[in-house]
Amino acid sequence: MSARSVRPTMTLATKPVHLVLPAVTLQAGWMIDDSSEVMAMRAQRIAVGLLIGSSVVACSSYTAPSTGGGSVGGASDTIVASSMTAGGPYGNGGTYFFSPSPDTVSAGTTVRFSFGAVGHNVRFDAAPNAPDSIPSTENAAVPRSFTSAGTYTYRCTLHGETGVVVVK
Repeated sequence: MSARSVRPTMTLATKPVHLVLPAVTLQAGWMIDDSSEVMAMRAQRIAVGLLIGSSVVACSSYTAPSTGGGSVGGASDTIVASSMTAGGPYGNGGTYFFSPSPDTVSAGTTVRFSFGAVGHNVRFDAAPNAPDSIPSTENAAVPRSFTSAGTYTYRCTLHGETGVVVVK
C-alpha cells in the first residue's frame, strides 16, 4: 500500500474549505485509509456494535411491576394510592395503582389508605365484614379496620385500579 494524501471537504458558512492531510502510517505498518472498502467495514462494525448493544439492553434482567403497577405484595398498615402512573401517561397506556397489593395483615389491624395529589376512591367488593368504602379523597389518609379473616378486594371506580387486602 502506498502512502497518499487525503483531501476531505468541509463547508464553513457557504464556502467549501479543502484540507490536505497526509496519509497516516501506524507503527505496525497499517495505514488509515478512507477508501470505500474501509468505510464499508466501519459502517458494518458500527451496525454490529449497535445490534449487540440493543440485544444486551433487551435481555437485561428488568422485571416489570405486577398488573396495576404497584408492588408485588407485602404486610403494611398503609396502602398508598399512586399519584403517578406506571406505563406511561394515564389514558395512554399508563395506569394508577395501589401499593402494596396484595397487602397481608392480621385480623383487627387498622389500615390507612393514603391519597396524594390525585383523587381516588376505594370501593370494596361485597364480602362479609368488609369495611366501608372511601369516597374520592386527595392529600389525606383514611383508616379502615379489618376485623375478620378473609380476602377483601377493592377498586378505584374513578381510574379502575384494583387491590387486595388479605386478613389472617
